[in-house]
Amino acid sequence: MEAVKQPVCEINYQGHDLIALAGDNICSVTYTDFAHAKADSLEIEIEDGGGDWKNGWYPKKGDQISFRFGFKSSKCDWLQFEVDEIEFKSAPETVVIKSLTAALKSNFKEKRTRAWENIRFEQICAEIAKNQKIKSYYLSDRQDPLSFTRLDQKEESDMAFLKRICELYGFHLKLSPNRLSVLSIDSLESAAALNRFEKQELTRYRIRDTSAGVYQSCSVEYWDQNEGDGALVSYTAEDTSVNEGGALTIRERAENEVQARLRAEAALKAKNRKRITGSIELEGDPGLYANGVIELAELFKLSGNYFSTEIKHTITDNGYQAMLEIYKIA
Repeated sequence: MEAVKQPVCEINYQGHDLIALAGDNICSVTYTDFAHAKADSLEIEIEDGGGDWKNGWYPKKGDQISFRFGFKSSKCDWLQFEVDEIEFKSAPETVVIKSLTAALKSNFKEKRTRAWENIRFEQICAEIAKNQKIKSYYLSDRQDPLSFTRLDQKEESDMAFLKRICELYGFHLKLSPNRLSVLSIDSLESAAALNRFEKQELTRYRIRDTSAGVYQSCSVEYWDQNEGDGALVSYTAEDTSVNEGGALTIRERAENEVQARLRAEAALKAKNRKRITGSIELEGDPGLYANGVIELAELFKLSGNYFSTEIKHTITDNGYQAMLEIYKIA
């Protein structure tokens, strides 16, 4: 008979073991992992019938929290957060301590103006990471590097600037306290599945298949410098898996063919990733994370590989559950 897994979580709040101090009063702990350009979050709900958390134990914004979770035999690495918001509720009386990934509390939000010239996107990411005194990780399987003759950052924070460029050219942006990661979505989608789940392993699921907002092609114009003084030409990306759909046109012109191709492919795929989307709930697993691939089985035409854009890991007295927002990989 298979042993029942016992979920565990460890919380260090400002150097104190929160489980030891308030473990019997902790209602739930929810860690949310986002795939792109959004701070991971941690929410801890605690009973406060005696009013301690409204008085001497009142949390302070910026308080440091270290957290890890999983099972006794397999726990994730320690994650770092800073308190961002405190919410008090009644019936019953509780406090919800809401915190965000520490990395996004830095000067990533400071607006700045700069012209990036004759540079690859990978180099831009590395330089921004260096200025923030963190490491840079750039993942892309593309043969032609994304480069720019000139790219303007106008009154934008580094966070907003990187998010904009990532979304234009098919990358996800992920920040942790010590690392800036820029990840090609194509590379992430081609990775092996983290796990395989059959229908009976799902607590519940919701999957939606729609043709609204789906496109067969996308076109971007660029200047072809091989044609004398330069000729304005168009690059068109096509999705052969779409039988019925419109033609998408990007009005902003690209500097070169590589930019145009990446821009057209990224825009087309971003639209068509919304074709089959949904959410699933299942027994928790600390090895599941946003930006990962899972395989769903025994769902007939809906079976296949799915990409996770958001995962909520929730631990309560009733156990450990995971909820994933997903889309089907074409």
